[in-house]
Amino acid sequence: MAVDHAKLDVFMGQLVAGPSTSAELAARTGTTERYVREWLRGQAAGGHVTSDPPTWSFSLSEEQAFALAREDSSAFIPGAFQVATAAVTERFFRPGYAANLVDSWLSALAEVTAKLAAGATVADVGCGHGASTFLMAQAFVNFIFVGFDYHAPSVARATRAAADAGVSERSRFEVASASTYLRTGYDLVASFDCLHDTGDPVGAAKHVRQSLASDGTWLIVEPYAGGSGRGQPEPGRPVLQRLDAGLRAGVAVPGGRTRSRRAGRRGGDERRRHRRWFQQVPAYQGESIMTTHTTFDPAALSRAIEERDAQHQLALYSDDAEVRIIDRFNPPRSPRILVGKDAIRIWIEDVVSRDMTHRVANLVVGDGGVALTEECRYPDGTNVLCSCTAVLRGGLISKQSVVQVWDDPVTPADPTPR
Repeated sequence: MAVDHAKLDVFMGQLVAGPSTSAELAARTGTTERYVREWLRGQAAGGHVTSDPPTWSFSLSEEQAFALAREDSSAFIPGAFQVATAAVTERFFRPGYAANLVDSWLSALAEVTAKLAAGATVADVGCGHGASTFLMAQAFVNFIFVGFDYHAPSVARATRAAADAGVSERSRFEVASASTYLRTGYDLVASFDCLHDTGDPVGAAKHVRQSLASDGTWLIVEPYAGGSGRGQPEPGRPVLQRLDAGLRAGVAVPGGRTRSRRAGRRGGDERRRHRRWFQQVPAYQGESIMTTHTTFDPAALSRAIEERDAQHQLALYSDDAEVRIIDRFNPPRSPRILVGKDAIRIWIEDVVSRDMTHRVANLVVGDGGVALTEECRYPDGTNVLCSCTAVLRGGLISKQSVVQVWDDPVTPADPTPR
């Protein structure tokens, strides 16, 4: 999100004067609080301002003020900043698309790639300059890809670029938002790095669902940039954090300011907000959420276990996964064996329905495998220790061994304490 030179001087001058919240800074500068909030968090993620998460106030250290707020300083550098434009952003994400879109993301969806090879209808929603659309059109030549974007200049550029890339006969581009694009019966709708930008993500999700064929698929790819902006930038992700905090506001706020503010403040945590988006789409309620992984996300597994989230736990297993459970009533010579996601779902749902806490004490991920120790506790003080090892395939759990022990006697009437 760009801030013009004059406004930047005002903002930085206010921060030099002392700590300010986004609401206080917006009131003093006559600007929109939501824009100011996203801008401040983006600057904090990049280390350009200092944040205090308990109070969500922002200020400048002496060093930051010397470089960013004092024009008479020998180190004053705002004039050298380059504002991120749509073209710069596309160039930033394009290498990731080229490396993963066809060979990793689409190849993980076997039924979808079979349809693509035979001929299917595909919508690339939020296509921008068309980089993702071109890659799909070059890989699959039996049908036409349609790219939609609300930004008319981007659509015009994508149309010209399609001709340069030699795919104009297999792709076309139209001006439409994620909630208004036309036609139904799509075999695949793809949303690359754009769902979090929509002002009304619930409305967009409902529209996508309505536009899909009965056996259609919605492929969602989002950058793992970190959601809170609290404290210091997470290692390896400061650029993504700044892009996420800054660029999304310029799109999301004008398109759905009230809905976006409400979704962002209730529930607080970004992951819970994303989960609510799907829960508000009727067709997805009560169904498992399909997730495509190119690498295993240990943090997602830990969160799902500790939050007793059955859907997101199940999403980390392959369709043909096998789980072996060893406990008092299932000794090593005759373990309980679960094969396939239906059987695993019943087991996980039983576990999360029990009145106990879950804590992942240790979690280690190596080449092709993951191991963890889970500590569970019932309200009566009964402790259960669960040790798990798993083999990974394509970023998903394909085989898992579970050994669980507990410190209270267990009767045959309740053979699975965990």
